[in-house]
Amino acid sequence: MTTEPRSLELRQLDALKDWLDAPHWTIREAACLLAGVLPRERMGDLREFGAWLPGRRPWVVGAEAWAQILTAEISHIEAVLRDDKRASGHTPQDFLQLAARLKIIPPWTKKFLDSREHSESLPHGVRSNLREAIGKTIEENRTAHRSFGARARNWDAAVIRAAELREKGMKPQKIAEILAGEGFCWDRKETKTVEPATIRNWFREMDGDPQNGVPARSARDYTEAFRLWRDGVNR
Repeated sequence: MTTEPRSLELRQLDALKDWLDAPHWTIREAACLLAGVLPRERMGDLREFGAWLPGRRPWVVGAEAWAQILTAEISHIEAVLRDDKRASGHTPQDFLQLAARLKIIPPWTKKFLDSREHSESLPHGVRSNLREAIGKTIEENRTAHRSFGARARNWDAAVIRAAELREKGMKPQKIAEILAGEGFCWDRKETKTVEPATIRNWFREMDGDPQNGVPARSARDYTEAFRLWRDGVNR
């Protein structure tokens, strides 16, 4: 069985995700990534920076001039980060939080956030700050805003876990007991455990009504709107 090769953009996002998964960045590495390019390789690479990332396109004509301009931009960001004492020796997430406060928006922000397989690697607080930086903070559906806002942050994980237990033949009562034992709650204040009736409602929503044109949905599809809302609201 052969698989389709990943597009250049997805490979770029893969490389960026590898850097975001790193335990820490140097200030120079952070400056490169915030400017929209990969840092140079850590050993034996004499370039000022590495490959470009989505949102940053190299010039077809005048590549040398483009590189000089980008190098100057990286140096400026590096100087800004060095002037801020919160930057030294911090994690990728700390640098991104700081960049948001400094109004430094990486060119790859929208592409990265639009890719679920990549953006979910970031803590929700970082995603929220990045979304705020590009003007995507408020969910347009106000009813959903109120409903979702009352739920526990890991509500989607609870639904997905319930679906997994259902596939093993467990009934809502037993599933509710397991969810409670694993620390899942229904409300945002984490004072109310998930009840069997609530789980039955989840299953009804996921099962749909195919005879009347309402298709069934997976647990992940059922909870997608909640994740989009959660990621889009700056907590």
